Amino acid sequence: MLLVPIGDVNEEGQHHTSFVNIGLLVTCFLVFGYELYLLGQSQEQLDAFLTLWTYDPQKELGTGFLALSKMERVGALLSELMNLSKGAFVKMATAAFLHGGLFHLLPNMFALWMLGDNVEYVMGHVRYFIFVLLTAVLATCGQMLFATPENFNGIIGASGFIFGVGAAYLVYFPGAKINFFYWFFFVFWGVKPISARFMIGLYFLSQVVTSIGDFGSNYGQVAVWAHVWGFLSGFILCFPFRKGRDEKHADYEPKPAVLPYSKTPLSPRNDGGGWGKPEAGKPASPWGNRPTAGDKSKFSKKNTDA
Repeated sequence: MLLVPIGDVNEEGQHHTSFVNIGLLVTCFLVFGYELYLLGQSQEQLDAFLTLWTYDPQKELGTGFLALSKMERVGALLSELMNLSKGAFVKMATAAFLHGGLFHLLPNMFALWMLGDNVEYVMGHVRYFIFVLLTAVLATCGQMLFATPENFNGIIGASGFIFGVGAAYLVYFPGAKINFFYWFFFVFWGVKPISARFMIGLYFLSQVVTSIGDFGSNYGQVAVWAHVWGFLSGFILCFPFRKGRDEKHADYEPKPAVLPYSKTPLSPRNDGGGWGKPEAGKPASPWGNRPTAGDKSKFSKKNTDA
């Protein structure tokens, strides 16, 4: 069984050019291309580049940070962010544009392409850009807040702020849907719209469960706490970042521009053949309706001679 998201059912964001979202996508791809170039030169050059643009908590905070209570960690992180000379905010933000591989990059970029343009439409270009930077930084801080010796290191990737974008999308467009392509061998396939509120909420809950189940302390190389705090910060910030004239979108229920379809060899055929039910006003068969003997207009002498 294959279930893959292919886009959102939300034409609202199509009425403007999402300059910032496009810029974010292009930047991530260009930076990843540069990472591949450096890797082709040597692993040392790539490591030096990642170190330069990634916040390293072991170096900046020290291992004593792990012995602090949660409130003491919050104070230490605030002190880091307020000390502009150390550049903690900049490094936490720039690390969001770095990725560890193609399978790390592509899912993030697809989610950003699918959701970001609509959120930018509601916020506006400048607000959306600031929102992305803030959620990226807060996602990193959330990961540091619950860091353990196993995952006390720098994090890279856009997934932190993308979870924030997803939270804003959920608030702004509660009636939106996401189209999923489904395929079950050769029995049935097609496109099915599923509630965006349900899918985004379900994925967020999966990250919460993973985090609080102690998997977040050492869950491979995935910063699940950054996902959780990226979502929470996005959910909180999306309210003050919404433009006043777009408050109507709280009740917005987008309609699909293209109706979902499904095909299966087991579906009953209509009298004219073809898949499913014929559209109103159109022939049932893809070859057209066959004329009957009583339909003289189809067999007029003028038509046959022509």
